[in-house]
Amino acid sequence: MRPIKTAVLIAALALAAGLLVPSAQAAGAAPHTLPAVAVRTVAVDVDGDAVADTVTVTPLAATSYSVAVQTADGEVASATVHSTIAGDWGVEPWYGAARLDGVRGHELLLLTSGGDGVMFRVLTWRSGTLVLEGAPRSLAKGTYDWYLADLDQVRFGYRFSTRDGRRFVKDVELFASGSRWKGTIVTSVWKAGAWRRTATKKVSLTASQAAAYRGLAGVTVVAKP
Repeated sequence: MRPIKTAVLIAALALAAGLLVPSAQAAGAAPHTLPAVAVRTVAVDVDGDAVADTVTVTPLAATSYSVAVQTADGEVASATVHSTIAGDWGVEPWYGAARLDGVRGHELLLLTSGGDGVMFRVLTWRSGTLVLEGAPRSLAKGTYDWYLADLDQVRFGYRFSTRDGRRFVKDVELFASGSRWKGTIVTSVWKAGAWRRTATKKVSLTASQAAAYRGLAGVTVVAKP
């Protein structure tokens, strides 16, 4: 996870899309080995045919999880995700599903680690398989690592939109500076199966302007824990 010059995670961390409010144990309790729920099963359209599919998350080990999808017409695919979130925050890795990109169907969101913010990865259905979706690129992000943080002095998040039939995302990194929020907004468009950067802009925003960039904005997360 990228270093951030801010205090350790506080219980007030709340990501605008409703991403997690960690319990007090997140700041120093003994690590958990596995989440309380051993297997989670949800129904959500993954392959884009407008019919709910079955998604199952099963712990394989303390930091390894199988994510399996069985579509309504019987196709089956699975992927393995490494996650330390149970030890970091004492929660399970499953966060929910959302329509992020320009392809029909929901993406699956899995928390992978937590500290000052939360790192997560995105699984998506492609030609009968589950694959990782690359994150929009900004500063020091890894190829598949998406990152969210909402603290008093720092805000990392994503804002999605559709314009002229094309899907866009703004990857936001803001830092409090007096009465303003200063940082970088990277705009990407969904093109040829990936997020492609179209613009990078340095910004200085008022508090009300910065409020639009919190957590996962512009999407609805469903099938949450």
